[in-house]
Amino acid sequence: MRRVAALEALDRRTCMEPPKEIRNCTVNFQCPKLWKRLGTTDDPKVRFCDQCFEQVYLVQNEVELAEQSARGRCVAILNLSPEHEAYTAEGFMGEVKPDWSAFDRFKKDDNNAA
Repeated sequence: MRRVAALEALDRRTCMEPPKEIRNCTVNFQCPKLWKRLGTTDDPKVRFCDQCFEQVYLVQNEVELAEQSARGRCVAILNLSPEHEAYTAEGFMGEVKPDWSAFDRFKKDDNNAA
């Protein structure tokens, strides 16, 4: 029973940790709209823009950013580093140039599988 309580406490603490700042991204397009003003969907990490009729995906780390940008999706970054040129106090929304280096580990795995 003590182990279960300890694991639950660890899980709660992990979920409560703020996401790290995202620093490495190249902006293709910065949207003037705000995440909090977009239409909600069934997924709390996806909202709908009624101006461009696109879904916008909330990303909280550079891996999620790489995945969504590689798919050509609009993203919202609420934890963008204040040092980034696209930083605003309300966060960033728009399109980010894909960082393919994040997928290098998958290429290595594919080469080793042969």
